[in-house]
Amino acid sequence: MGKLIDEPITLRSQGTLFQQQPLPAQFEWRGRQYRIESIGGEWRTLGRWWEGEGECRFLRAVVGNGLAMDLCQNLKTGHWTLHEVQD
Repeated sequence: MGKLIDEPITLRSQGTLFQQQPLPAQFEWRGRQYRIESIGGEWRTLGRWWEGEGECRFLRAVVGNGLAMDLCQNLKTGHWTLHEVQD
C-alpha cells in the first residue's frame, strides 16, 4: 500500500533507456535529492480523453535507501511528478 503524493519533481539528469524511453537518473522532491538505483516496473494509463487528459507513463523507482517511489510522466506535457510513495 502506498501514500498518494502527486507533487511535481525536478529531474537532475537523464539516465539510460528503459523500454526505449529515457529515464531520470536522479530527481529532487521537497528540496531533497534522490538517486534512482533501479526500476521496479513501468506501466501506462490513459487519462480522461474527453476532458483533454493524455497518456501517463509510470515508473517504480527504487532509490538509495530502498524506498520505492512511483514517478509519473505526463506524455502530453512531458512533466514529471512523484505520484506515490510505497511503504
